[in-house]
Amino acid sequence: MIYQFCIFDRGGMVLWMGKFEQLTKVSGSPMDLLVRSVLLEDRAGATNFACRDYLMEWKFANEYGLIFAVLYSRIYKAHYAGQLLENVKTEFLSQYGETIKGGNYDKLDLSPFSSTFRIIWKRVEAASNAKPQEATPVEQRKVVKPITETPVLAKPIGRTDQAQPVIEKKEQPFSFGNDAPTAPDAQAPRASQKMTKDDLLKKIMARKNKGKSNEPQSAAPEAPVKREKTKRLPSENKSITKAAMGALDHSTGGAEDEEEQQVERVRQQFMEAPASDYDLIPADESELNDDTVAEVQDDSKVMSFFKGLAGIKELTKEDLAPALQKLQDQLVGKNVAVNIAEQLCNSVGASLEGIKPGSFSSVSRLVRSAMTDALTRLLTPKQSIDILSQAKSVKKNEKRPFVVVFCGVNGVGKSTSLAKVCFYLQQQGLVVHLAACDTFRSGAVEQLRTHARCLKAELHEQGYNKDAASVAKYAITTAAKSNADVVLIDTAGRMQDNEPLMRSLAKLISVNSPDRIFFVGEALVGNDAVDQLTKFDSAISTLAPPQSVPRHVDGIILTKFDTIDDKVGAAVSMVYATGQPIVFVGVGQTYMDLRKVNSKALVNALLK
Repeated sequence: MIYQFCIFDRGGMVLWMGKFEQLTKVSGSPMDLLVRSVLLEDRAGATNFACRDYLMEWKFANEYGLIFAVLYSRIYKAHYAGQLLENVKTEFLSQYGETIKGGNYDKLDLSPFSSTFRIIWKRVEAASNAKPQEATPVEQRKVVKPITETPVLAKPIGRTDQAQPVIEKKEQPFSFGNDAPTAPDAQAPRASQKMTKDDLLKKIMARKNKGKSNEPQSAAPEAPVKREKTKRLPSENKSITKAAMGALDHSTGGAEDEEEQQVERVRQQFMEAPASDYDLIPADESELNDDTVAEVQDDSKVMSFFKGLAGIKELTKEDLAPALQKLQDQLVGKNVAVNIAEQLCNSVGASLEGIKPGSFSSVSRLVRSAMTDALTRLLTPKQSIDILSQAKSVKKNEKRPFVVVFCGVNGVGKSTSLAKVCFYLQQQGLVVHLAACDTFRSGAVEQLRTHARCLKAELHEQGYNKDAASVAKYAITTAAKSNADVVLIDTAGRMQDNEPLMRSLAKLISVNSPDRIFFVGEALVGNDAVDQLTKFDSAISTLAPPQSVPRHVDGIILTKFDTIDDKVGAAVSMVYATGQPIVFVGVGQTYMDLRKVNSKALVNALLK
């Protein structure tokens, strides 16, 4: 069931659109969403795009700068959509291709094409209905068993009146090589024999005794360990000295002194230590842009991957495949997730297919240039990531603190990243409050309290085993009364598959409506980072309480960025997975080791 068919150019001008199934009104603007979410995000290598109740497929005519797209039902799929796109594309270009290539859009008269399209559509639909659909082999079908059906694992003891015999898999006992195999009769009673409770008890006791008999006997008794003498308390009939009383008095001073020592150690580590001199330096421009030299030298870092092919009339998939495959291998080597590297290369290939390279152009130059543009568009933020200006704007216009939630899996450095962001905002003159909403992990509140004392920031805490959403609500309310500018909320680290903790996080976000939700992840991981981020992003929206506004991750903070050299692929993987920008990267241990990322520098690191 087809709803729409659209032909438009890369500038967004719609040349022709056919709307069908008039009884069903198309909700929203799926074609606009296709352009924003797929074509502009360099995801054109995908085969289709799902949007609510619809599916969309598309084909490029790169030589003419045109895109052909069809919208059909997600339930009643049009299996012939791909063939329809190909036939319409061929017929449309044969009639209007030369006029479009010349840029004479004013001379286009596309009114007769509606009848032409319907003829093509009916022909393709009839051919599809006449062709029998290939049945899926039985062994490849995924059979979903009902929940009430449970597999039979073993035959119950003492029951022989089963309707059907159960075939059990007999496991061979572990052998050291010298033991003779045990006869089946010695291992278990026959299926036809009944085992009483007494027999079962005797069998269990025999196994226990056998295990004890096999334990090695100790050769000799151990020598008695000489215990050190400890100080004994004085008896009642003896007087105690003041020195002894002072040594036994732990009621004053000790806990505070220990806490002060801990704060001093953290201050020396995070504030007084020299900041990291790490900087993601872009590759030399001459190395990156001098294509002539790069193609001549076989040992170039990039162009050695590609062989120049000049004089091709039109680029085909076969022409682009070797260059794209080697580029994909390079991206995977830079820690880009395998599936994302494949999708990026497919998107680049789709944008180049059908293009005629110039006389002195090569496939390598075109592929590299297209990938550079695609990565630059991908990593360039679509919205402002300047939380400093956003915090000031919220404070000025709405008279309330700017609220940021930090979330992520266990052990990635959420609390440390939160402290770094706090230090950054304090250096810009803002008053920052912290909320200890990690009421699950032991020691989390104390860790954040230590950071708060080092930074001289107000900390709102209520201990452990408390509702995190209520703790955050109290912190935001108190911070607003004290005229604070920003509230940073620390949450418990949780695995992406832990539904109870993910539901608690979704509740915290729904109740408090933070301005920003930052996901903290490690730059060291590749595929795992994508899985973590996508599941966090999905859980925040799907596990939220009913009738709440769905929220998603607004930004990404990458930690341990100084340990990966030029393997910055995790950044690409995370941004591609959600479309959200990288706000900060952590490049060291001190509070000063927080950097903003230059998208051009990341692209250079990936392709150098």
